Amino acid sequence: MDNREAGAKKYGPPHRNFEPIATIYGPPPGFDERRRERERYTLVSDLGGVLIDIDVRRCAEAFAKLIGEQNVNAVLGLGSDGEGLSSATTKQLMRDYELGYITTDEFESQILSLCHEGTTREQVTQAWLSMLCDIPGERFRILRDLKNRYNFRLLLLSNTNELHWQAIDSRYRLSDIFDKVFLSYEMHIAKPDGEIYRTVDAQAQVNPLRTFFVDDLSINRSRAERYVGWRTAESLEQLREQIENNPLFGH
Repeated sequence: MDNREAGAKKYGPPHRNFEPIATIYGPPPGFDERRRERERYTLVSDLGGVLIDIDVRRCAEAFAKLIGEQNVNAVLGLGSDGEGLSSATTKQLMRDYELGYITTDEFESQILSLCHEGTTREQVTQAWLSMLCDIPGERFRILRDLKNRYNFRLLLLSNTNELHWQAIDSRYRLSDIFDKVFLSYEMHIAKPDGEIYRTVDAQAQVNPLRTFFVDDLSINRSRAERYVGWRTAESLEQLREQIENNPLFGH
């Protein structure tokens, strides 16, 4: 007599309506939700240069009137030619502000102390915000299609500072459009540091094979590919082409 026969003799035959225990009691709490989230595609989008257009030259010109053109590059890493905001040339003051090591009040106070006599804090604020342009409507349409048509989760990952983010979010309500927002000044980490990608990957629990990262800087894209295995594109328009040409998404 084998074990099956012995068990049937002692306890009776299995009930014909027998179902696995997971079917009877259901999966662990949140199981379906977690699995469903992992199966979704995710967009991790940069902000400046990908969503909103940036004009560094306009910002440099605005500060030149307050500080003097010869001091703009020395103070902020801004050249009159509109260059100078890359991570390699940005001066310590802006870097500290972008990483949240100093407050907006401290940032503006340090700049104000270098400005011509009579310069107001409001003038400093407006000069700093003059870098920000607009978000073209087509980019909003791409986000809408990704979210509604292709069921993408939308995450924002930006090296930015408090003044810029508050101005952009109050105008465009990006915090309502994106499922989660990751900002360097709140995280105290900035791209292309590998830790920022690992943090987003872990906190958002994305599936790397189903995650697209859009950033206009090649070093940021290459680090994302290297550290967390995300697919990358340099613009939302390029990402849209990749998706439209991919039979996996269907149309």
